[in-house]
Amino acid sequence: MLTGTFVPRNGYAVDEGDDGWPHERTANARLIAAAPAMLEALRDCRESLEAALEHITKDGMTDEHEELYYLGIAASDNAKAALAAAEGPGDTQS
Repeated sequence: MLTGTFVPRNGYAVDEGDDGWPHERTANARLIAAAPAMLEALRDCRESLEAALEHITKDGMTDEHEELYYLGIAASDNAKAALAAAEGPGDTQS
């Protein structure tokens, strides 16, 4: 359900929220404000995941662990790529 009023902007009708901002801009502002906390949470998740994966390999991988292990590797790689994209070149925090 849409709320607010439709206001013409550049030939298009834009749904404005209660604060007078178009909803997309409000959502973008919230995302930008939350970005530092989300980045830190992703770093923490990646570190925890890698520690868990190291533990699995140290104990000797069983058939039960194998699928979870490879899912964990994929998740860690995805987190690493997302951190690299967010941090840009030259950042060594991840």
